[in-house]
Amino acid sequence: SPAMLALARQLPGGAHPNITSHLALAEDFAYPSRYGLAVAAESLHWMDWEVVLPAIGRALAPGARLVVLDRRIDGVAWWPDIAPLIPQYSTNTDYRPYDLLGELVSHGRFVVEGGATTAPVTIAQPVDDSVESWHSRNGFSRERMGAARAAAFDAALRGVLSPHVSRGQVEMVLQATLAWGRPPVRTGVLG
Repeated sequence: SPAMLALARQLPGGAHPNITSHLALAEDFAYPSRYGLAVAAESLHWMDWEVVLPAIGRALAPGARLVVLDRRIDGVAWWPDIAPLIPQYSTNTDYRPYDLLGELVSHGRFVVEGGATTAPVTIAQPVDDSVESWHSRNGFSRERMGAARAAAFDAALRGVLSPHVSRGQVEMVLQATLAWGRPPVRTGVLG
């Protein structure tokens, strides 16, 4: 979104001349050059894999890789209290958890060549930012929830987080799993 790009440019290093921003759907993006690395972090599950992954594959330079990154926050002390809020407030009523990497591999969309898991990192985030971060998720977008439902969710979430707040901040232990490889590039499929 334009607001996200504007914020990114304001962050430290965000206006560096080596950074180019593009406003486009991943499915519509015309890669202007070849890349040595592409990273999909918590976004690939929203995209049309049939369109996006072959395009990324074609845009990767020889020897380049796509990294699929998945972070986990379900190991924090307050997760068991938040988990029941998800089906109660999510607009994705038919959502079923799944393994993104497993799905990509089983559907022939990604060939894994390696992987790693980061060490856990503890971060502190302002409560307001933590609550707002949930609205970046598809099932909790403010547009889909509506104002009243979003406000009710925010209040319930603040109630769960409040025993874990210190100086206006809530701690999270983050850990990421990375897998790298290449999406197969399909050309001239006959059928």
